Amino acid sequence: MTVHLETESYKQFQELCLLCRDQKTIGLAFGRPGAGKTEAAKKFAKWTIVEPNVVGVNRALVKPDKLIDCDTLYYLPSITTSATRLRNEIGALRNRFDYALQRVEQQNIPTAYAELLTKRYARLLIVDEAYRLKFNALEELRDVHDDWQIGMVLLGDPAMERGLERQPHFADRIGFVQEFKQLAVSEVNDYIEKQVQGLGLEKPDEEIYAAVFWYTQGNLRTLEKLFKLLDRLIKLNEDKTIKRHVLDAAREMLLYGLNKPFVKRAT
Repeated sequence: MTVHLETESYKQFQELCLLCRDQKTIGLAFGRPGAGKTEAAKKFAKWTIVEPNVVGVNRALVKPDKLIDCDTLYYLPSITTSATRLRNEIGALRNRFDYALQRVEQQNIPTAYAELLTKRYARLLIVDEAYRLKFNALEELRDVHDDWQIGMVLLGDPAMERGLERQPHFADRIGFVQEFKQLAVSEVNDYIEKQVQGLGLEKPDEEIYAAVFWYTQGNLRTLEKLFKLLDRLIKLNEDKTIKRHVLDAAREMLLYGLNKPFVKRAT
C-alpha cells in the first residue's frame, strides 16, 4: 500500500521549488538515498498527470482539466548522459509538454491557435539524480537555464553540494539549498498508522513503533519495503496486528536485517 505523507522535508522542498520557479533561479536539494526526494519531485510536478500526456503525441489527453494547471517538468538523466543528449532530451520533453498544454487551451479557445504556437508553459525543471551529470552536462544545463529563463531544482546525494565547488560557474548560479532529511519519529509513527489502517489491522503495541523506527531510521524507501514484507507475512500467519516476531522476520529478509536487532532498554 502506498502512503503519502506531508512531511516537514516535503514542505521545505515545496517552498524551494516555488522560490526557484518564481525567481527563475537554480536550487539544490540533497539527501540520503531513499529519503523521498524523487517522490517529492514527482508529487510537486504532478507527474502522474503530466507523464501520460508527454510520452507520445496525438494521443487522447489524460485529465486535461488538471493538466492545464501544471507548469513543472521532471527529468531523470541516465548515467551516460552527455551535454548534447541532455539538451536534446529536455528540449524534446519541453516541446511535448507545450504541445499537450496547447491542445488543452485550443479546446477551450479554438480561435487562439496562432498565439498558442509561440507560448511556453514550463516554469520549472526538476532534474533528479543530478550527481550523474558530468562537467559538460552541467554547463549545458546552465546554458539551458539562461536560454529558457525558467527555474531549476537539482536533486542529489549528500556531498553533491561540496562537489559543485569545483565548478564555480555553475555553483555561483545556485541560489538556494535544502537538505532533504529522513522522517522524524512522529512522521514514522504516522506512516505506521496509515499502513495499519490501509491493511485493516489492529493498532500495534508501542514497542512495534519504536522497533520500526530503529530498523528503518526514518528512511522512506526502507519503510515501504518493510511493510510490503509485513503485509505478506501477516496474511500468511492470519494475524490481526503486527507482532514482534513477524516484524523481526521481515527485517531479516531485508539487506539491513544483518544489523544488530532492536532491544528495548529498561527505564
